[in-house]
Amino acid sequence: VGDGVTDSDLRWEYPVVGVAEALPMDNVFKFSSKCRSEFVQTLSLPLYQADLDLSTEKFTHEVVFPENHPHINALRSAVVVQAAYDEPRVQGDTVKVEYIVTFTPLRTFTAAVELLIRKKTGGLWRFELRFEALPPPPDDTI
Repeated sequence: VGDGVTDSDLRWEYPVVGVAEALPMDNVFKFSSKCRSEFVQTLSLPLYQADLDLSTEKFTHEVVFPENHPHINALRSAVVVQAAYDEPRVQGDTVKVEYIVTFTPLRTFTAAVELLIRKKTGGLWRFELRFEALPPPPDDTI
């Protein structure tokens, strides 16, 4: 009993969907500020292995907070990351993006977050940002 289909005619095809992720960087970017103070710093990040032709590329960013952190709400309200420029810049043979990191803690804590940079046509870079909120200065002396 056969229908004329042989084993060599049978094929299963599945689309492969994936994101090319750059190798993780060893360097950790650290930010420290006293409570009730504002700390602002421009962060220049190299996007290794990125295509140097940026004419059609769009980049987005996302800050990933640790959901199990005991002070997650304080962390979310204390950390703001904004793109410094609309487009990345080429310096030598490296693509660099710049972000303005604002850290305004209201309570003491330490935490690490991930900054994810995504390229619209595919590509992902991860950077670790560590934040330390120190005790505030005394309000007054007696």
